[in-house]
Amino acid sequence: RMSWATRSWPTMAALLLAALPVAVTLSLIDYPCGVAWDETVKLVGVSKGRYAYYHPLFMIDLAQGAALVVQPPDQPSLAHLVRVLGALAGGVMVFATFNLARLVLPDLPALAAAAASAVAPLFVVHARLFKEDIFVAAFLVLALAALIGLLQEPAPHRAILLGLLVGLAAGSKYIGVLILL
Repeated sequence: RMSWATRSWPTMAALLLAALPVAVTLSLIDYPCGVAWDETVKLVGVSKGRYAYYHPLFMIDLAQGAALVVQPPDQPSLAHLVRVLGALAGGVMVFATFNLARLVLPDLPALAAAAASAVAPLFVVHARLFKEDIFVAAFLVLALAALIGLLQEPAPHRAILLGLLVGLAAGSKYIGVLILL
């Protein structure tokens, strides 16, 4: 019989592995010229509540909620806040990669997969900007893990979780709906 510490060390290691790139990313999200060119329309949507649905609702609505709490005084401060959300979504993606890999691999290779996701271009670039790609990636990986869990042990709560994650993936970026296929 394995002890709690023996079973949980990989999970704790994966959490640390997810936190490290988030910490590094948070130190790199300031830009000397202010706002990146493709963030402008999203920032207007967040700050004014008006957008033409160029970008899915989840990311905009999440940022609006955070902005209501934090009350950033200007556009560069708002850009900083929404980039923090992207960095956190990247951390979720790294941990989700571990969870997905752990379903089909032993612990050490699953940790290696998580480490690889932490240095992949998707994380390194998109977690530094207010981009929908990092949000959809996290939800797609979580949805794939939920799908495997549902196939291994069918249960209504697992189906509901899968539906929720697929909905969040589609709400994060329109191509997220492709997971339905």
